[in-house]
Amino acid sequence: MAAASSLCSAIPPPVYYTHNGKGYSGMGSRSNLKDDCYTPFAQYMADVAAYFKQQKGIEFTLISPVNEPQYNWNEPSQEGSAWQNSEIKRLTVELDKALEDKGLAGIRILLAEAGDWEYTYKEKSDANRSNVIYNFFDPASPNYVGNLTHVFPAIAGHSYWTDGSWSNLYSVRSQVASAASAYGLKVYQTEWSMLGDGYNSDGYPGHEKASYLDMALYMSKVIHHDLTTAGASSWSYWTSMDTERWSQKCRFHLVKVTPAGGDYGDITESGTYEATKNLWVLGNYCLFIRPGYQRIGLDIANASNSFFGSAYLSPNGDRLVAVYTNLTDKSIGLDARIEGIGKSPAGIKRYTTSQTDNLKEETLDSNHCTIQPNSVVTLIYQFQ
Repeated sequence: MAAASSLCSAIPPPVYYTHNGKGYSGMGSRSNLKDDCYTPFAQYMADVAAYFKQQKGIEFTLISPVNEPQYNWNEPSQEGSAWQNSEIKRLTVELDKALEDKGLAGIRILLAEAGDWEYTYKEKSDANRSNVIYNFFDPASPNYVGNLTHVFPAIAGHSYWTDGSWSNLYSVRSQVASAASAYGLKVYQTEWSMLGDGYNSDGYPGHEKASYLDMALYMSKVIHHDLTTAGASSWSYWTSMDTERWSQKCRFHLVKVTPAGGDYGDITESGTYEATKNLWVLGNYCLFIRPGYQRIGLDIANASNSFFGSAYLSPNGDRLVAVYTNLTDKSIGLDARIEGIGKSPAGIKRYTTSQTDNLKEETLDSNHCTIQPNSVVTLIYQFQ
């Protein structure tokens, strides 16, 4: 669930390396990086990583050199640049050399922060900016970089736009898992929030009627499929905090901040902040599923898009984490006994996030557990 490594992102190149001298692009489907700046930009990223390692004691283990290259980023509302697959290859080759020259043996290059999962495994919209697993990791591809020393054997993508229904969550992520497995790649989900509008299926009431909890429960669906169907080794949320505007009900963030003058006030002024249900439900996963944990089988009778779960075992086998989501309006009784581990737990703790609770901690005194209506529950089995 949580990445076992730190990440340094370069989005976009410094403006003095770009064609238009700006952080957003004017190059359409081509990179905004000037042709003679591939080597300087690669050296810049290596220099930044070396500085933090040598001067600050912070060692990045992954560098993500591009972000959502399938989009043109031609508007001044947000920084970014398009990248052709061939341009990403060229930059990756230069970055690999720069990291080697700096002696940064522990840093790998993470490719390629696809704008949605479909871009990773098929031609979509623009053949020169999609089907990226094949392009970067098949030796038959002219854009192959999988043999470079610093390229991390993983594909990174974002969960936007392919998350509007249970069936689409499953279908798309099954294909991601299949394509990644064919090349021996890990899967990293590196960005998601409830950005789209097509969530009016599977019981979700739509953004206007949805509560904060409704939105967080839907996020649990996305996390579940990214981890279990796509087999993601890492999952990241976008963004951490912001003001609540345009009836978004904090579906874009984990912490709601409110300036003293209200949502449309000056954010530099004093104000208030509060954790959203998104943060608490995310905690049901990432607070307990730690780096190095491995997902194991979890049999759930009558599992569905309204009741589902997954389980994870710690590296030394002393802790088992199971996360359940109940989207029904009824409590569900659960036999909390486990089999196949080869030992019995010394104790079981339950952490519940619901309309009234935020990771409420309880100790179970029997093997029977109740999953509340409209809740996410994490069970922690501790072995002696």
